[in-house]
Amino acid sequence: MYDNFLNKLKYFKVEKIYNNKILVVTMNRAPVNAFIKESYLELSAIMNYINQDMELCSMIFNSSQKIFSAGADVKQLAKDSVEEAALRRPILRKSGADFYSCAIPMVVAVNGAAVGAGAVFAACGDIIVAAENAFFSIPEINVGVVGGAKGLSRLLPPQKVRSLALTGGRITAQEVQQYGGVEAVVPENELFETALEYAKTIADKGSLAVRKWKESLLLIESVGPREGLLIEQCLGQELSLLSPAPSIIRN
Repeated sequence: MYDNFLNKLKYFKVEKIYNNKILVVTMNRAPVNAFIKESYLELSAIMNYINQDMELCSMIFNSSQKIFSAGADVKQLAKDSVEEAALRRPILRKSGADFYSCAIPMVVAVNGAAVGAGAVFAACGDIIVAAENAFFSIPEINVGVVGGAKGLSRLLPPQKVRSLALTGGRITAQEVQQYGGVEAVVPENELFETALEYAKTIADKGSLAVRKWKESLLLIESVGPREGLLIEQCLGQELSLLSPAPSIIRN
C-alpha cells in the first residue's frame, strides 16, 4: 500500500523514517513549489494517508527547492476560466482544512520564502523551524486578492498581521521568532536535522499520546479557557483508558 501511494505522487516526495514513526513530506514542484489544483489534491491524499496509518507519530513538512513555497501558481490562475477557478477553490479549501487538521504533530522546516498559501501552510505547523534566510509574506493585495491573514494569525499578533496584509510586505524568520511563532532559526544546512530532532522527540512519545494531544490542541484553539479545560480533561481520560499513564501523571 505504501509503495503504491508513493508512486502516484507527482508534486511531493514522501518517505517513512525512524522505524516508520516519522513521515517526511517534501514539496517537490520546481522551481518554487507553486501550488496548482493537482498539488492541493495530492496534499489532501497525503493527509488522508497519515490519518489512517497509526504507526506514524510525527511528520516533517519541507521543501526540496530553493525556497519553501511561492504559494498559488499565479501563472496558472491567470489562465483559468471562470469555471476552472470555481472548481479549484473548494479543492484549495479542503486541502487547507485537511492540512490544518492533520492527525499527527507537524514539524515544518521553512527555507527561503514562504509566500501566500506557502506561508499559510507553514503556519499550520505545530513546531516551525526556519533557516536564517527564511521569510514570510502574504502579498495577495498586490494582485488584487484577499487571503492569508487568518493563517498568519497563528504566528503573529493582530496588528502585525494587518500590516503585512495591507502592505504586502515581508517579515523575517528572526522577527517571527521574536513573536514566538518560530521555534528555532538555524543555518540552512542545519535545517532538516533540527526539524528531525523535534520530530524524533515527539515520535518517541508514542502514536496514541501524540494523536490525542494533536486532537486536543486543534479543539482548544478556538474556545475559551473553561471549554478548553473540559476538552483536555475528556481527551485525557480517553487517553488514560487507551494507554494507562504512570500514577504520577494520573494524579
